[in-house]
Amino acid sequence: EAPQLAPDGDFLQFSVSRRLEDETQVLERYSFRRFVPSSTYVQRFYPKDTQLHFGFSKTTAYHFDKTGRITDSAKVEFMNRWDISQPIVFYLSADFPLHLVNTVDRVVKEWSLQIEAAGGRCVRWEKNSGQELGDLRYNLIAYDSTQSDSHGLMGYGPSFSNPRTGEIIKADVVLYGGA
Repeated sequence: EAPQLAPDGDFLQFSVSRRLEDETQVLERYSFRRFVPSSTYVQRFYPKDTQLHFGFSKTTAYHFDKTGRITDSAKVEFMNRWDISQPIVFYLSADFPLHLVNTVDRVVKEWSLQIEAAGGRCVRWEKNSGQELGDLRYNLIAYDSTQSDSHGLMGYGPSFSNPRTGEIIKADVVLYGGA
């Protein structure tokens, strides 16, 4: 697939298709965004004692010491979190089942209440207008109807954060309907 470059030059995406030895076809999508410092996001350091209570959602940033080396003393850990001064928008996947839209609406409204209680802006969802999994520009609520329960999951929610700041720049919710 030919690389797609956004008109503003801040985004690049392309896919590579390959066939494995067992004839399985694999499509890998690569998505890159230019780092643009946010004027509203503030990093929050994530001390070890706090990590013990709240889990592993962190970004480890390495800085050079005065001799130009990366050492443990030059390591800084930040919480992964949203810039809640901006609205958070999720898109439904193109094939999202209509019978689950009301449930998504209730859940997203609850997320929004929690974010607003923390002093942030709203969380909302919108219908799909071309957004796909793997595109760093969009948060997605996707539905996988594959008839398999071999993975034992009902869903998962990966997020992707800026490796310099810990700011969550994209998140997905993937629901497994066939499980």
